[in-house]
Amino acid sequence: MAQPNGIRPLAMQVGGHQGVQQSEAGDLVIKPCVRSEHDFYQAIAADERLAALRPHVPKFYGTLRLEGEVNAESAPGGEVGADQLRESVVLENLSHRFRKPNILDIKLGTILYDETASEEKKLRMEKAARDSTSLETGVRLTGFSVYDPSSLTYTVTPKEYGKSIKAEQLPEGIARFFPETVPREALLRVLGLVHDKLVEIQQALAETEIRMVAGSVLVVWEGDPKALARAIEALDEGRDVLEESDDETEDDDAQVDEDSRKPGPVCVVKLIDFAHTRLVPGQGSDDSSMLGMGTSIKLLEGRIRELRVAA
Repeated sequence: MAQPNGIRPLAMQVGGHQGVQQSEAGDLVIKPCVRSEHDFYQAIAADERLAALRPHVPKFYGTLRLEGEVNAESAPGGEVGADQLRESVVLENLSHRFRKPNILDIKLGTILYDETASEEKKLRMEKAARDSTSLETGVRLTGFSVYDPSSLTYTVTPKEYGKSIKAEQLPEGIARFFPETVPREALLRVLGLVHDKLVEIQQALAETEIRMVAGSVLVVWEGDPKALARAIEALDEGRDVLEESDDETEDDDAQVDEDSRKPGPVCVVKLIDFAHTRLVPGQGSDDSSMLGMGTSIKLLEGRIRELRVAA
């Protein structure tokens, strides 16, 4: 596809590697990729063996080749050269439709390297899994950002937090991502919707014979209390919400009557990062990723119980 005008660094990146950009309108993400990731996005659209995953991945619009240097340092999973990363996949920006998006990247799986990695990298990534929550639980909180309506600022929790905590501290991390910065009933509604979407993804992965290394679940929910209330109301009434093709923008500087805005979604939950994902016909579902999905679902259930007890 033609290169969009006004490409700039992604405004709300909480995980992954540097170099991700967005279009001028903010509706597209341009992510440097290896050929295998581009091929997997194409396969999801065309291969019926991957049909169950289609509702649970970002929309894929094609590829771009960007000029200039590419930093391939610390590419996930395997050994990747800069030349391989000059191609970029163009995807929908999952946070674009939100007024104040709260964003969490959950790294899935107990195995953080693929079969092409060097022995040195395999040993290093095995240690990283042991030293974090990945090996025991199949998840690591890669990073998250949360909007605080009282201060009108974001609190960003970097990837070092997720690498440093133990399994018993994961509920604390989830509570930090789902704080009571919005009314409790609204927060419980968000948690219920995110939980149900995670269950749907778990079911889709159970039906799909793939191996996913260094993949993630991206969770986005509306952090602006008024926008969240409107999104929940629209959902309850079955009304359309803001789609990525709409021309409306969420520019903080624009003086737009809040009531005239089309409501955005309550939350979005999608699988992302497929640089080291492959089909494995006849080998069943990915136990490593399934463990991570199960942990994620239990963490959401725990946060829901916590809020209900406190009510």
